[in-house]
Amino acid sequence: MRIFNKLMLSGLTAMWVMLPLSAQETSAVGSEITIAAPDGVVISAYWQPAGSENFESDNDKANASTVMLFHMAGSSATGEYAEIAPILNGEGYNTLAVDLRSGGGRLGAPNKTASRLGDDQIGYCQAYPDMVAALDWVKTNAGQGPIIALGSSYSAGLVIKLGSENQQDIAGVLAFSPASGKPMADCRPEPFLEKMRIPFIAFRPDREMAIESVTAQAATFRALGVPYHEIENGRHGSLMLRESQTGTNMDHAWGPVLEFLAGVASAEETSVTLPVDGWQIKGDFVAPPSSASLPAVLLLHGASRSRGIYDGLAQQLASHGIASLSLDMRAHGDSLTKGKFQPPYADHRSLLAGTEADIVAATAFLARHPKVDPNRIAVVSASYSGEFMAVAAKQSGYVNAYISLSPGSISDQSIEAVDPSGVPWLFVRAEEERPFFDDIFEAIEEKSGAEIRVLPGKGHADRLLAQHPRLAAQLAIWLDDALN
Repeated sequence: MRIFNKLMLSGLTAMWVMLPLSAQETSAVGSEITIAAPDGVVISAYWQPAGSENFESDNDKANASTVMLFHMAGSSATGEYAEIAPILNGEGYNTLAVDLRSGGGRLGAPNKTASRLGDDQIGYCQAYPDMVAALDWVKTNAGQGPIIALGSSYSAGLVIKLGSENQQDIAGVLAFSPASGKPMADCRPEPFLEKMRIPFIAFRPDREMAIESVTAQAATFRALGVPYHEIENGRHGSLMLRESQTGTNMDHAWGPVLEFLAGVASAEETSVTLPVDGWQIKGDFVAPPSSASLPAVLLLHGASRSRGIYDGLAQQLASHGIASLSLDMRAHGDSLTKGKFQPPYADHRSLLAGTEADIVAATAFLARHPKVDPNRIAVVSASYSGEFMAVAAKQSGYVNAYISLSPGSISDQSIEAVDPSGVPWLFVRAEEERPFFDDIFEAIEEKSGAEIRVLPGKGHADRLLAQHPRLAAQLAIWLDDALN
């Protein structure tokens, strides 16, 4: 992370401090542009492309990620992000900092959008069209790279709505001190978060965690699989990233921010082919950029499915700094060298024999991969692959953690081997499954100390990910804890 000269302040007790910004500090946020909101309001924003020194080619620069920066109540783009935008630019991100219509000069610089309207009673929810307009501008003008939304205080609540309603366009969301009180009654973040599949991370200064509503919010977010970081010596909203506001080094806040951005915006996908027993087993290896060895997860689909069903989980894992290998096991997806598992299934079941060898080969691939820490590997299976996963583990040695979604074929012998494996296991099923699942999960509960989760409603194996939008994030959290 690049370090910039910042004004160090001590003895700060207010939630923010009014400091006039110099012309140099204002220009650091970028060049001013104007954007028309859907209702005709003219929005001022500040665009700053990342420096060319961050890229090897013009094509790389055209594919640079853009972080949209939205401010807190009573604030402005230049007032809040004069220190933050240059750091992001130095890390290779374009930035668009936006003067929302609900704002002001509280942080030492004017909010030009609010000034033109001349109305200091504009509610927080009313600023949402400005954020939609900013997203449309970035989609049209900022190249082909991923788009990330970052919000502060009230806008942190609104970026959750923005991310939830624009998941096809936004790659990830960061929320600093997300507001959800009475002023947000018509746009509270929680209902939108429940539907959001894209990676999301939240931050709070530790001093705010004693507030009852914040404690409740943290519990709700964490239950939905949201990393909720408590930042020591932090200040409200995005000010926790600014050393001029905290009076101390804030690398401990910037660390998870930059790791999240790298995982969301810069994860690289590589095609993999593994020769196994005459089959050509295809897969996708996804790894976020890192100078250190990464934990990794092998992802195994259910019967008559393929590796693409794990795209969302792979994205969530990358946002946690975890690599993944999604596999098309023999007779599925693109791994059809000797035939395809298809109806009538009874006639093609013999094609599945030996699937454990695919899993052994894929696990060995991860263990020797130069980007992977061989001592931090996990496997996720679904339906029929649960038993093959367990058989492979007994053959080649257990890795560090296992998840099995709707393991309808798992044997008593495999269940009895869970505890002796000495590593954490998680079994997941829907409440409304086929009747024999009751017996299987009773056996898991009786014969092992594995963790069990029963999800409401219907859904089988990897289809649980579609039925429960936050499940991928929750599994990523579980795997992050297990591997770190």
